[in-house]
Amino acid sequence: MTLVALSGSSRGIGRATALALAERGAALALLARPSPEQRELEARLERANVRFTTFACDLEDPESTLTACHGIVERCGTPGAVIANAGAIERALVVETSPESFQRQLAVNLTAPFLMAKAFLPSMLSAGRGRLVFLGSISSTLGTAGAAAYCASKWGLVGFMKSLAEELRDTG
Repeated sequence: MTLVALSGSSRGIGRATALALAERGAALALLARPSPEQRELEARLERANVRFTTFACDLEDPESTLTACHGIVERCGTPGAVIANAGAIERALVVETSPESFQRQLAVNLTAPFLMAKAFLPSMLSAGRGRLVFLGSISSTLGTAGAAAYCASKWGLVGFMKSLAEELRDTG
């Protein structure tokens, strides 16, 4: 049974991914903030007898992100796949975007995937296997009025992924 670590499972693509992986027999380690949507997903997984553990995590907080990732390795083992799916967008023109809003979007969309990779890579490299999947967006290639922070974070994520792929070439 493959262990998959997944962020952003409470709704949208992350929820659909969690359910599809569960149908295929994967064990899930969910990095998530508590929410009614997350609790509903967990109840659905329980009813389906899916093996999963939720690790409370605020992806805006580096310490929380690293603690959750290290907890996954300690309690569940090395993931066979890590899916950084969570995303944040706060629409506003640049002149109306606060530095805090810009930083929140960078934290969730770019810094959290970096921290997830950094936390999981040592055990994945030791195991000689694993996959890192970072969800980008069409906004990784386009500029969009009212979404500069989101676009910047997704463009950055593509650059990070390409650099990481070069670093990990031939590592399994």
